[in-house]
Amino acid sequence: MSTSTLDIQNDYEKIAITRKELKTLYNNILKSMVLKLNLHLPTTHNDPIKNEVYSKVETCLLNSFQNLLCSLLVDGEDRRNEPIRELLSVNDKDDEVEPFDVELDNELRTILTEYDDVTVELSELKRSLSKGISEKYQNSVVRIDDEVTRIIRLIDENVGQREKEGVIDDALAKLGDVDIDRMNEEYFKYLQTVNQLSEEVPLLRRDVGAYSKSVDFLKEREMKLQSDGQNRHR
Repeated sequence: MSTSTLDIQNDYEKIAITRKELKTLYNNILKSMVLKLNLHLPTTHNDPIKNEVYSKVETCLLNSFQNLLCSLLVDGEDRRNEPIRELLSVNDKDDEVEPFDVELDNELRTILTEYDDVTVELSELKRSLSKGISEKYQNSVVRIDDEVTRIIRLIDENVGQREKEGVIDDALAKLGDVDIDRMNEEYFKYLQTVNQLSEEVPLLRRDVGAYSKSVDFLKEREMKLQSDGQNRHR
């Protein structure tokens, strides 16, 4: 039997562990990782993507344990130069191998539980941050849209005002092109004509009245002559 599990060797400052303990530790970690992967990957056993991910995870874990050998004394020996696969190939039914340390298993479970808690907290933090960022983004979009709308409205108002000013300026410009003196001269002539007509109208009215009387007199005269002629023939 080897020394007690996870004893610190003062000479080497390394952790003492048995091959079976090393294998059990490896299997437990691998099993935990596989359970995590099963939550996110397809459940089909022969899925190629799932198999590829499992293979990469196992390779990564093997490399980590290979590097970990530098800090371990496996069965009381420095096994850093031995392939990790050979050390993990120990027969689980070998009576000469110590049973797995319950304290180590509990410690591992505690670490994995803490890891799960941290993972959950990180996920919640990401969601809250994402929600906060999304809300700030939406608020910024609304604020920018309102500002752009206000600026466009001001531009439209300025354009309308300038168009009105342009119409007034055009009218003033056209008014400036008018010959006021000529208009005054024509207006004065018009007034003279009206004044002259106002003087001549009474005279014309008098002449027309006299002419009407003459016509009436001639008509009466003609009718009288016709009446006298008819009397003579009788």
